Amino acid sequence: MPGCTDTSPPISMRVYHGSQADSSEFPYIVSLRKDVEPNRHICGGAVIAPQWIITARHCTSPHDMVYIMPKYSNDLRAMHNEKMYQSERLINHYQEQINDTQINLVHDISLVKLKESLPLEDGRFTAIRIVEDCDRWEGRLKENTMTMVAGWGRTEKVTKNSPNFMLKKATANYTTNKQQTCRSVYGKNFLPPYMFCAGGASGDSCNGDSGGPYVMRENDDELLIGLVSWGPKTCGE
Repeated sequence: MPGCTDTSPPISMRVYHGSQADSSEFPYIVSLRKDVEPNRHICGGAVIAPQWIITARHCTSPHDMVYIMPKYSNDLRAMHNEKMYQSERLINHYQEQINDTQINLVHDISLVKLKESLPLEDGRFTAIRIVEDCDRWEGRLKENTMTMVAGWGRTEKVTKNSPNFMLKKATANYTTNKQQTCRSVYGKNFLPPYMFCAGGASGDSCNGDSGGPYVMRENDDELLIGLVSWGPKTCGE
């Protein structure tokens, strides 16, 4: 996952071993679509301001026309007739080669500016706060702090050609030991502080969840600390 200073690589993901989200949860999550297939969910994203969405860089390209579907419902099928918001501008983080890593594994962040603002004042959608102090976020991320991912990506019970229509969530914990394990498993492609690891067999993200929010819940508040970016070929490993 992209960390607070950056993001991670371009392998799409799904919520794996998760559960269905409550209707009131994740009012800031969005479904990203392309102009060639505006009714097909591609990636997730999060509202950070009325006219701005944050997602993964590998979900967009500079010449894309992107459509954003805010969360009118947990069920994608119930949103086909709802209003979509068209992109006005895409700002993709520059990419660079760092220590022979795969170049697309680093800086996996994109900002989408919408042509018109989302109506946050009506209460259906909200913006989520982004972690502000990148030097202190890891200190706040205690072992017992609840961290979650959410998305409309595939689940372990859904085949590649049969997408998941219901918004799912999963606890995807961050631990210091997990970072050490990821460094061992992924070698030079795992490059803190540009990315971090979370999740595992108890809860993870997978195909279709890329760009979606990784949030920390603390004292009835939610804070965006990362985006779904890349992971193992087999979700949950």
